[in-house]
Amino acid sequence: MRDVSILIVDDTETARNVVKTTLLNHLGTETVLTAADGREALRVISRQRVDIIISDWNMPVMNGEEFLYEVRQNEATLKTPFIMMTSNEDRDFIVTAIQLGVTNYIIKPFTPNELIEKIRSAWSSHWRRREDRHAYLPKHVVKVMVDDQTLPGQFLDISQTGGLIQLASHPALTLFKICELRLELIDPGGVDTNTTVIDALYGMVVRLEAVNSFHPADRMCRMALYFNPGTMRKDVTAQLAKFIKWLAGRTPELIGKEG
Repeated sequence: MRDVSILIVDDTETARNVVKTTLLNHLGTETVLTAADGREALRVISRQRVDIIISDWNMPVMNGEEFLYEVRQNEATLKTPFIMMTSNEDRDFIVTAIQLGVTNYIIKPFTPNELIEKIRSAWSSHWRRREDRHAYLPKHVVKVMVDDQTLPGQFLDISQTGGLIQLASHPALTLFKICELRLELIDPGGVDTNTTVIDALYGMVVRLEAVNSFHPADRMCRMALYFNPGTMRKDVTAQLAKFIKWLAGRTPELIGKEG
């Protein structure tokens, strides 16, 4: 998450420094901004792009709730992940904060690992909503190459920044692993043979979940991947864009934005 810009809002300088150090050391984030209250944070947002906000709730001048309201009223930050830091563990308080628009929350005091987990979870949810999604695609298969293994699977969902694949679980599939993908579309234009439409597409595993968690013998899983546009080869970017455009023309009724 080196290229992700994160804003830390807390009226305590020590807390801001601890969170900033955690982000620098554990995420390698290059752009970490800070503010002492909501009003100062709004000034920061007006001047610079912010991808994730981590904010205390109890602050002078403008508290977390007031700040969140302004963030959600701004078209530019309407869907920006907002992680609330609070010492209040009351369930009703947490539920109310989520209803107001908090993406995730973390209870003080917390460990660096707990904070990183919250950030990754919020960012993963965010990128899945950024692009038009294409669910229930025409029949196609994907080959996943990881650690000298080639695993067959099926794309369930794809966009320019990520996709969802269903396949049999394998020890080589772990979170944040980089996989190489080759997408083959079955009969994309009236032909009988499989056609490779995308190859050398690299994705990072950001989520793994069992298809049927109530039956441990069922080894099928769903794997969410993130495609980094900044490191994608130009020809692969073109292949992906062409494929998504083809999907839009083939199944327009199945394309829409998540909320």
